[in-house]
Amino acid sequence: MAGEIVPVIGKVVAVSSAVEGDDTTFQYVTIEREDGSARHFAAVCALPELAGFLQQDAGGAYVFLNKPDGCVLPTATTARAGSILTPCAGI
Repeated sequence: MAGEIVPVIGKVVAVSSAVEGDDTTFQYVTIEREDGSARHFAAVCALPELAGFLQQDAGGAYVFLNKPDGCVLPTATTARAGSILTPCAGI
């Protein structure tokens, strides 16, 4: 699986509602970094264990796998979680 690993530390400033019928897929997510710049991700698919962390104003460290057909959120550390959540094999 080819793709670019994109780590982002910051706060979720924009997130679409989950796609109807699939609470792990979002049309977009935008995270504002600590320096004020923002990183926008389109077509984000999160692991079920992580989807709940993609909420407005959720701060933390997010690692996206940026692929040609969209992004995958396989790991995140947030203030709510307090720990790193790791993906299942094959992601």
